[in-house]
Amino acid sequence: MSDTVVPALVGLSGAEAVTLGADRGVVVVSETEDLVTTGAPVTDQDPKAGFGVEPGSTVTVTIAPGGPPPLVPDPVTAPGPGASHDLPDTDVTAVGTLTRDEDPRDPSI
Repeated sequence: MSDTVVPALVGLSGAEAVTLGADRGVVVVSETEDLVTTGAPVTDQDPKAGFGVEPGSTVTVTIAPGGPPPLVPDPVTAPGPGASHDLPDTDVTAVGTLTRDEDPRDPSI
């Protein structure tokens, strides 16, 4: 008798997926990552969301490699010229300065 519906886990962090799975009556596992400590998002799950399963069934998830994407500050709202000084050590390169009066999202400026 399948009376538990598999929740949608794709896009959640590993820890969020484990918590939601437990709340919905399934056990969330990954073959490659420690789900509780990774901040990387779930990219796939088996069985898929919406399937009916027995309570306590296992849902296997795939976690994005390399952890969560780096946070890049918004150059309009972050302090400093273009906020380039706030960029983490990534391959992101600041190419100029954007000031409030040049904000392309606000045509009234």
